[in-house]
Amino acid sequence: MTATFASMYCPTDSSESPGSVDLLLPSLASCSPEDILADLDLSLSLSTLEPSLPAGSGPTTDLVLSHLPSPPLLQNLVDLYAFHVHPFLPMADLPALRHALISPPWPFPIDFALLLHSIYALGWCFVGRSEADGARESADNFAKCKELLERLQGKHTLRSLQGLANMCLYTAQSSGIGLEVADMYLAQAICAARHLGVDRRPLLTDLDPSTRDRVHSFWSLFLLDKYMAVNKTRLPMISEDEAEYMQQYPLTHDLLVPLHIAFSLCHTMQLRPPADPSSYITRIRRTLEQARPYLTQPDQLRVCRNVLYCVAAVRSGFEPGDVVARYLGPAMRDAVQCADSSGYVTLGSPFANFGVLFLLKLGLRLGIATEPDLCAGAAALSGHGVRWRTSAGLVRDLMGVWMGAKAVEAGVGNGNGPAQLEGTSTSVESSEGEERLVAV
Repeated sequence: MTATFASMYCPTDSSESPGSVDLLLPSLASCSPEDILADLDLSLSLSTLEPSLPAGSGPTTDLVLSHLPSPPLLQNLVDLYAFHVHPFLPMADLPALRHALISPPWPFPIDFALLLHSIYALGWCFVGRSEADGARESADNFAKCKELLERLQGKHTLRSLQGLANMCLYTAQSSGIGLEVADMYLAQAICAARHLGVDRRPLLTDLDPSTRDRVHSFWSLFLLDKYMAVNKTRLPMISEDEAEYMQQYPLTHDLLVPLHIAFSLCHTMQLRPPADPSSYITRIRRTLEQARPYLTQPDQLRVCRNVLYCVAAVRSGFEPGDVVARYLGPAMRDAVQCADSSGYVTLGSPFANFGVLFLLKLGLRLGIATEPDLCAGAAALSGHGVRWRTSAGLVRDLMGVWMGAKAVEAGVGNGNGPAQLEGTSTSVESSEGEERLVAV
């Protein structure tokens, strides 16, 4: 690599505008797959240096006994994580993390190693290498996370709960692990957050870097909890009221924060109807009205924003089902056209894939899904599956329902429509057969 890490990034100055989010996105020159693969030849293990430790060292000061990549490789993996994950789940203070990577602490704290290995596991999902190699590297580092988590012995810190949240995301989007394990990691992270006071509302709106890191972490936990609550058909562990104050902070751009809260309100109303649902409906519809002008705005968040809007609008009765064709279809076609050289299609939030599946199945059930929209959805999910492997199963799920709908349509012409229609399920189901809704 021709440029040093320090020359690629300027340290974040604490005098910047309070509450701003410094998402330093990598340049193509600084984190290309070729650079990452070249760094593999320079990889060294920190475990080759094992100085003796004083007796009674706690887990936050113990030396990690697992392999870490070379600093250049790890920095590039952090860059990939910063570009693909952090804008949607702002977990971890990336400027502070980059400073720590320049001069790593010694002895190496276990909580810091857990966070790094979780970022490493997610970062490998986006390296332009063969799928088998990327999956193996991700799985190896996820196994390191589990070892480090056991060594923490329940003595959590902000860094360790951030690592747990990343482990939740990894397991939720990996084939063969399942949502039960992901929900377990999330529950640990939320319990640790409440024990550490991360859930407490700041007294000031101007946040120092440390407080901003805590607010961002709790917001990320809220998003993960919403995803798990909807897909596991349970009530959320973090209420909408706890997260609503975050709208005054620049966590994400556009209206993603209120849209996420509006969607969560729809889910909570379904499982636990309030005594006065009119206040919920008023909040939801006010948010949707404010978001409507931004639905055609072309940017990286368009699919995520439109999925949130469409699901909340349909489930709250604010818009009919054809809203999917009007807003989501064009957004998916644009996303497919912007696929990178490896075929990866970004849908914004890592969980937008489940939203796309839900809405297309809804369109099939209502008989309003057009073939161009279904083709765009299948292509978008297939491209998304290049990095988030669970999307491959969602494509198969969509195609199965689509073919079933075509069979029903053909059966109606033969007079066999009603019997076939009863046996055709268009509810959103997981590969294990359980009913699944959607969260993004």
